[in-house]
Amino acid sequence: MLSIGLDVHLRCSCLCILDGHGKKAKQMTIGGSWAQVRTGLSGGPSNGDAD
Repeated sequence: MLSIGLDVHLRCSCLCILDGHGKKAKQMTIGGSWAQVRTGLSGGPSNGDAD
């Protein structure tokens, strides 16, 4: 199971996805609209994107 945290603001949003063990699977800052946030979520976690 994945957990997703969103910090939503007018100009940009921060997204963090944690795996079932609480380890960061993906973290990103998304500028712009809800459509761009949805695009970030639809990509799902990727080992290469974790910070």
